[in-house]
Amino acid sequence: MSGFRPFWLLAACLASLGCNCPAAISAETELLSITGIKLQPLKSGSQASGQYIASFEIKTWGVRVIAVCHIPGGWTISAGKNANPEGVLSGSAGEGVAFLDSESLHQLTDFFLVQVDDYHSVDRGDCAKNCTPASFAGDFYIGEYGSEDQPKPQRVLPSNIRLDAASRCPDPR
Repeated sequence: MSGFRPFWLLAACLASLGCNCPAAISAETELLSITGIKLQPLKSGSQASGQYIASFEIKTWGVRVIAVCHIPGGWTISAGKNANPEGVLSGSAGEGVAFLDSESLHQLTDFFLVQVDDYHSVDRGDCAKNCTPASFAGDFYIGEYGSEDQPKPQRVLPSNIRLDAASRCPDPR
């Protein structure tokens, strides 16, 4: 029983200081999915055609990444937040065989476990005048099989980001 004494002393001390620590610990998390990307389906034959995602870069505001839930095979994923509300979610395929076509876009579902703030103060002023909601902006880089052209940017739309309440990443598929 004496092993629990330091914990109770710390809890009592924090409570006496008015610490709001339990609220921070119990902050709600959500699964972020990248959805709604329209790609021309892959067609096989002597002239293979179709579109794919080669990479993406999504700048965030007011989003704290808790975990990358899974990584598509052959991809490199980066996720983080600066000391200010800005952050980034990005990923890229290492080789052509790892590109995500219309049949493999499901790999972007339940992708990140995040905490999203409703509003952030832009500066130290009054929040009623100087706040902005959490946001996502950036580009997907869409390529076309059989083309020598570099993948072209396509803007991330609000419909491309879906948030679902969750306490953890789903079990591996």
